[in-house]
Amino acid sequence: MYRKYEREQISIEDFLISSLSSHTEVIIDFRYRYHGDYDEEKYFSDYDEETLVKASSQYAIKGLQNLSKALVNCTNLQKLELNLSRSETGDEISKALGSVLEKCSNISSLTLQINKNRIGDKCAQEIDSAFAYCLNLSYLKVLLCNNLISDKGVINICSNFENLTKLSTLDISLCYNNIGDQGTSDLGTNLGKYTNLQILTLWLRGCQIGCKGASGLGLGLSKCSNLQKLALYLESNQIGDQGASDLGSSLGKCTKLNDLQLELRNNKIGDIGASGLCSTLSNCVSLSNLLLRIFDNQIGDAGALGLGSSLGQCTSIQNLLISLRHNKFSRQGASNFGKAFKNSYNLQTLDLDLFKCQIDDQFASDLFLSLQNCINIKELALQLFGNNIGIIGAQSFSHALANFSNIEFLDLSLLYNQIADKGASILLSTLENCSKLLCLFISLQNNKIGDEGAIGIGNSLAKCNQIQELNLSLGNCSLEENAIQSKNQIGPKGIYGLSVGLAKCKSLQNFEFSFYDMQINEETASNLGYGLSHCKNLSKLTLIMNFSKSCAMLLGSALINSAQLPTLKLEFTIEYNQGDIVSDSTIRNKFLKIRRLVNHDFNF
Repeated sequence: MYRKYEREQISIEDFLISSLSSHTEVIIDFRYRYHGDYDEEKYFSDYDEETLVKASSQYAIKGLQNLSKALVNCTNLQKLELNLSRSETGDEISKALGSVLEKCSNISSLTLQINKNRIGDKCAQEIDSAFAYCLNLSYLKVLLCNNLISDKGVINICSNFENLTKLSTLDISLCYNNIGDQGTSDLGTNLGKYTNLQILTLWLRGCQIGCKGASGLGLGLSKCSNLQKLALYLESNQIGDQGASDLGSSLGKCTKLNDLQLELRNNKIGDIGASGLCSTLSNCVSLSNLLLRIFDNQIGDAGALGLGSSLGQCTSIQNLLISLRHNKFSRQGASNFGKAFKNSYNLQTLDLDLFKCQIDDQFASDLFLSLQNCINIKELALQLFGNNIGIIGAQSFSHALANFSNIEFLDLSLLYNQIADKGASILLSTLENCSKLLCLFISLQNNKIGDEGAIGIGNSLAKCNQIQELNLSLGNCSLEENAIQSKNQIGPKGIYGLSVGLAKCKSLQNFEFSFYDMQINEETASNLGYGLSHCKNLSKLTLIMNFSKSCAMLLGSALINSAQLPTLKLEFTIEYNQGDIVSDSTIRNKFLKIRRLVNHDFNF
């Protein structure tokens, strides 16, 4: 995902001719561009690589030199961000950037983006030394991903901050460098010297960190006694069980933590590591937000027990996100992991990702039973894609749902399970107890659901007249080998029952319905249109499905009578039949006749 800036970047040329004293904050872009109207294809085809590298490097260095001279006139500048990523300067950037940093003694917030720049150890050390001039910094963010930094270069990173007594927020990114155990341990040692740090974000994804590196990093962090918010991105390393356990033990000494984020995907963590990772977090009595992503590891039942027991002791947590996808648990593992929620009376937000964890009905029942303790939960997201949950599991969820009287947002992803008609009818049958529920997202693709299941869902929705936003996926997709065998097959009868339920959702404002890869005839289209036309407060509608042209016309005719529908998005796959005389433009014009339609996006 590309970063979205709240403020627009400005080129160094435009900055230099602006009113320098008027700036309080600025983002300056030093990346070389083809002069004139920028055409990316022309830019990369007109020049050979060597010429581009040289031009890009010279452009950035000259820009920094000019900025250094201009900063003396930036008397009101408080926040400065420099984008030097992909400027191909290599180590030559250090002198020019150092000259800029020497002029930043009054700046309180500094961000440097120097990703993919061929920076080596010497340059990393010299840049770090220059930070000593930035005496008033309270916020520092340095992005050095995809460079040539090794353990030797890391040893001095964050080692020259002794005079930065106001620094409270630090964000360092060193992803995809040649950093191993020694460099990571040295970085931890350096960070441990700065007891004023309150917010720390550290990115070390895709390095060569093993158990010793994780242990050394944790030891250093344990000395950051005033840390309140910590985010560690350590994905795709090899920290293993011992590294995870040592890291967890150290974090328990950061007793002022209230927000902790651990990204540990793909790290060869097994049962011992999972058990140790959160073993001392109960010491963090102020911890209210915890995000733990440890999927793609080797965690089994014993790990689920240890992890669940540890989390169960963290009674102060209000917002919890756990991703354990692609691990393997038995029923006992589920029961053990459920202990995480035995004392979760303060839990308000839970996002639990158990994608493809071999969960069956018994596992699901034990898990849902434990969730009944979360009586104050307001937002719940359960990602259970690709398991073996059937009727019994659906019934257990329904029982748990009855206790969520404070819930406002529910996202239940059950595609590629074995819910079937009876399970679909039971699944949401207690929704009427959720009187505060405003947003409902349900994904039930490929569950062998037919008409009776759709009618059951409609009956459940009919009792929820307070719902304002509904996202319902009942179609099919081809993501798994058993896609054909698990298809939903909902016809006119099922759609009519569902539509009757929708028509009773009097507060519904935003509805997205995915019904892709289903056999839709004219009766089905008419029934769907009937239900939608009776949702009198509907202000935004998104439909994702495949239609014949005649079905599309029937649906359009029904929606014309909608009392108000200012926003409509259609993602149709039109099924062309021999003899069709209706054009795509005719279909578009039909929908454009909807009263009060202002915004539309038609994709067919």
